[in-house]
Amino acid sequence: MFVTVGPDLDEETAVMVDLDAIQLEAGTQATAFAPHGLVEVGIEPSEPGGIFTKGKPATLKLRAYNSGIETASVHASFEVTDFFDSRAELPGASLEVPPGSLAEHDIVLPRDWQGYYRVQAVYDGEDMVSAQSLRIAIVPPQTEADSILGINHAFPDPLLIQMSKKAGVTWYRDWSLKWHDLEPAPGEYRWEIGDAQVDRVVEEGVHLMALMPPYPSAPWNTTGTPEVASERMPRELAWAPDDPQRLGDFIEKAVSHYRDRVQVWEFLNEPIYTHYALPARGGDYTPADYVALLKVAYAAMHRADPDCTVIAGIGSSPRRLTREVIEAGCLEHCDAFVLHLYPGRMPPEGFIEETDTLLRNMEQHGRLTPIWVTEFAYYGDDDPPSRPYVPGESWAEARLLADERQCVDYTIRLFALMMARGTEKFFFHAGVGGEVNQPYYDCSYLKYGGTPAKLFPALAVYADLLQGDWRFAREKRLGEDGFCVAFETDRQSVVVLWQARGQAAATVPADVACLDIVGRTLTERPLTLSSTPVYLVGPPGEAGRLVDAVRLASQ
Repeated sequence: MFVTVGPDLDEETAVMVDLDAIQLEAGTQATAFAPHGLVEVGIEPSEPGGIFTKGKPATLKLRAYNSGIETASVHASFEVTDFFDSRAELPGASLEVPPGSLAEHDIVLPRDWQGYYRVQAVYDGEDMVSAQSLRIAIVPPQTEADSILGINHAFPDPLLIQMSKKAGVTWYRDWSLKWHDLEPAPGEYRWEIGDAQVDRVVEEGVHLMALMPPYPSAPWNTTGTPEVASERMPRELAWAPDDPQRLGDFIEKAVSHYRDRVQVWEFLNEPIYTHYALPARGGDYTPADYVALLKVAYAAMHRADPDCTVIAGIGSSPRRLTREVIEAGCLEHCDAFVLHLYPGRMPPEGFIEETDTLLRNMEQHGRLTPIWVTEFAYYGDDDPPSRPYVPGESWAEARLLADERQCVDYTIRLFALMMARGTEKFFFHAGVGGEVNQPYYDCSYLKYGGTPAKLFPALAVYADLLQGDWRFAREKRLGEDGFCVAFETDRQSVVVLWQARGQAAATVPADVACLDIVGRTLTERPLTLSSTPVYLVGPPGEAGRLVDAVRLASQ
């Protein structure tokens, strides 16, 4: 027998329905809903998503409801593992639940917990055994309004924007200021369309940078036609405008309108090599065509706001068309250079050579320009819907790493290596919420409903260590596979250490703090280096000394 449950629709359409419980019974008349068991039990974190701030109260609420006619006894026991899947202790708890009543008990989490924890709760009682799994993150407080971290496409729910602040995510990349929406006809401006999207993000106390515009044309000013355009959006709007000066006029008016809320602008999304803007395939556009329009856009943006930052480039990996767009003059018309990094399963060290080549190309053309990575992600998941799991064809699924720990390892290592090479910001792809009971991979640091992935506390620690004004200090190799990357901030020196393959023992200065990837103190000496980075934290101005003092124990 097959049973379909859903809304009784008047017409065929796609809808999303969240069902908490279904009661199936024999007969022609449904009776009143009754719970699956006489006693229902669960735990709930006191903070949304189970994301706690270190130093503030952190509790789990144990609740049990008894629908029976006799008092019920319930015991909850917990198996807890940390970021490295090592056991952590959390005492169990018991409840006496009167008939027809709800009973509650607060479980206080240990004060020394920090980082990531997976809590497996098992509930025992008369005629009842059930279980529940819960993710928890305990992170350092984020005290700076600005950080190196952002996300492409703002979450639709403001709660997720606020939760992301705890991971150090303070920037959002916006796509809503499309020319054809804001100026649907020549001289007719609909700023309220963009205002709604911009304001909802800025009102959450975060920074917003925007594509201006995402696509180069409007329907009334394009050289494209439906016959030659791609079937994918934005179709003919990806073609160059018929009158580039009208594009400049629109950009100047838009930047002037939004300059009190947006001070960073990116010109076009992934031009030339994708279907989004000035496509080479079908349109025969070249990087020189992009730079010709960029020249118009850059001048218009700085006329409207002389202090704004303009980000430009192909929006690709360091090796894809970057030389060509630099040779076409891109660096003369931008304040920062854009990269998009989607490594798939490639280790982050694979970007070293091609990024160094990019920097040499910049120097040869007279200017080392700061880099903003406005789209980036590694993806990983510890809870696949089945084992073995065969990934689907979605963007993130096709790029899944072995697990969430590898996602953390690669992400933090890439940050350190790219920040050592002029990168100032990283924007994760993407701020989407997922669907209930469906695999959800598109946001690397949050799972469905805002629960933390292992990456969440690792980001919070990295952002905390490098908060405020930071600068790259030194980089050195430790043997063939070891890496040592150092930074200075106003309050401390920070050294990031790891071993890309295998493990190695390293001697480190005795007068510095050693922290693991989630901020816990490491006391072992010599220090074991592995694929998961560790940190040395010392006084400001001493990054060079710390780097010099780090040695492989075998050397």
